[in-house]
Amino acid sequence: MKTLIYGILAVILLLLAGCSGVCGLSEYTPPSAPPDSAPKMAELLNPTPESFEDIPEYAQDEIEDDEREPDSTDVAGEEVIEEERVIPIDSMPPGGEKLQVRMLGSLRKVFNDSNYKHLRVAELNGIRPINKVSDAWHLNQPIVRIEATETYYVDKLTYSLPYLVPRAKTLLDDISRTWRDSLTARGGGDYRLKVTSLLRTPATIAKLKRRNRAAVDASAHQYGTTFDISFVKFVCDNPENPRTAEDLKNLLAEVLYELREDGRCYVKYEHKQGCFHITVR
Repeated sequence: MKTLIYGILAVILLLLAGCSGVCGLSEYTPPSAPPDSAPKMAELLNPTPESFEDIPEYAQDEIEDDEREPDSTDVAGEEVIEEERVIPIDSMPPGGEKLQVRMLGSLRKVFNDSNYKHLRVAELNGIRPINKVSDAWHLNQPIVRIEATETYYVDKLTYSLPYLVPRAKTLLDDISRTWRDSLTARGGGDYRLKVTSLLRTPATIAKLKRRNRAAVDASAHQYGTTFDISFVKFVCDNPENPRTAEDLKNLLAEVLYELREDGRCYVKYEHKQGCFHITVR
């Protein structure tokens, strides 16, 4: 019996040994690499100029693109726009073409409304003098903040605050818009008016008096009805169509003359300060 079992086991082992050879279960031997494969691999990892000889032209273009210097784009791939040259606010381009303007004669004589007239209508139409902006909460009428527009620029204010009563702001808007429209109708020029003074307080008046002895305590500027526009400096936003400061001043005088004739304002030509002193009526 034992002999029979040993015989069967021997047969099974022989059959298994034969099957492994037939079924390919013998040990695998990897193919040997070509003798020149190492240089080829190094060439792929670290290409040299000669390496591009075997690369198609379209593939070479893609590789060369990666080596180009950065163009005018940022890291996000967005185009970088070079900052335009900013023209100084008070610059007046050299030269300047003449405008056809109406000469009114001596502006000092034409615009000579007394301080008394300015003060009287300011007291009637304006606010009571305030010491600080927060006092405006207790006023009998509102004041509005004055900021630069496409027709006028608000200068850096040292002795006043950028506020007016609504009626005065409307007058300022009308003056600057009419002046700009008149300039366009007569050949153009990219200019804006320059506002140099607005609402003053007793504190700013006292500060101004230390610098300018001509300043008075009873100033119409305290009532939010009065503002100054320079006739010496104009804001040039584009020098391509230059104009002279003298013509721009006389054009502004035309506009103010018509508005004063319509009873909308009083105007004082302040020669030393280089401005028109204007109070809404």
